[in-house]
This record gives sequence, C-alpha cells and structure tokens, in this order.
Amino acid sequence: MPILLAISMVVLFWTIPKSLFAQNDLEFADLSQYIQAILIYFQLVEILFYIQVTLYLILIMKMLSRYRARLKDLFATTEDRELTWVWWITTTVGAYLLISIAEILADLFEIEMFQLFSDASDLTNGLTSLAITWVIGIWGVRQQPGLMPKPGGDTPPTTDRELAAAKYERSALTDDHAARIATKIERAMTKDMLYRDPNLSLWDLANISA
Repeated sequence: MPILLAISMVVLFWTIPKSLFAQNDLEFADLSQYIQAILIYFQLVEILFYIQVTLYLILIMKMLSRYRARLKDLFATTEDRELTWVWWITTTVGAYLLISIAEILADLFEIEMFQLFSDASDLTNGLTSLAITWVIGIWGVRQQPGLMPKPGGDTPPTTDRELAAAKYERSALTDDHAARIATKIERAMTKDMLYRDPNLSLWDLANISA
C-alpha cells in the first residue's frame, strides 16, 4: 500500500502544470479543482504516513520492552545483549516525527509555539536527517557481521561438547556423578533462580553440588 500511494503521488505530481511552480504567491482558493484535489490527496497521504510511522514506533518499543524483560529473566547481566542501537534509531525517528508534526501544526493553525520549526524547516529537516543517518551508520558499523564466512575453510568447527570432552578426558569424575551434579545445579537454577544473582560464582555452584 505505501508503495502504491507513493507511485500515485509521483504520477499526479507530474500532471501539475509547471507554470504553477514559477509563481510565488498562490492561494488555495485560486487553484483549479483538479489541483486542489491533488493537494488534498497529498495531505491525506502524508497524514497516513505519519500514522503508519507512529504505529511502527509503538510496536517496536513494545517488542523491545518485552525483549528486555525476557533478558532479565534469563541472564544476571544484560549488558552485551541489549538492543541499544534499535533504541537509538527508534528514539531518533520519533524525534523527527515530533518535529514534522510540529511543522504541520504551525502551518495549519499558525501556532506561534511551533512557528520556529516552520521557519527553520530546512535546517530542522537537515539536522534530523543527519542524526538518523549518523545513528544508523554508527550502530550499523558496530554490529557483528552476520553473513561473513566462518574461518577454517571446509574443516568442520569444533563443537563445545568436543572441547569439553578433550578438556576433562583425564578427570576422575564418572558420568553418573557428573549427571547427579548437573541435576542438582539445574534444580537450584530452576527453583531458586540463581542466574539472577550477579555475584554467583563457581564456589557457590560447588557448594550446591556437594
């Protein structure tokens, strides 16, 4: 739907006579009904666009809030797992949306409070566009590449189970004893939620499994 609306706006824009763009002082009442209808259509599409962006921002913030709450239930520290870059982009786009709405209100109702945004429209649009580009660029560079090929060629990577087996191959701990320890730790994690303790140490786990 947004793509269709954008295409229709481009087509209608090219049907406007070029002579209108050469005139500085134009009154809406002096325009033909066809041009008036086009301008009204443009305004309606712009309003729909702002509504769509607002809904997306609300949905993104709700999903991020649920994600953060889920992280706190699973991990003692969430420092390296927070989607901070998404919060930055969402906040920047939200600020741009508020400035755009202020400009529209200033033009429609001549509100002096928002007239500053309307008078400095080019400056505010340039600054907000720069902020959005900067945030996306900086936080995009800081993300880990997800499509990079893994090193090592055709050699299959060593799994965590294989590394653990090689590390403890000389241990005197039997499989049954290790299974009992794992059961105790798992029961303590589930019942007492030890993973929420930021000071949890190997010594504490050793006392639980003793």
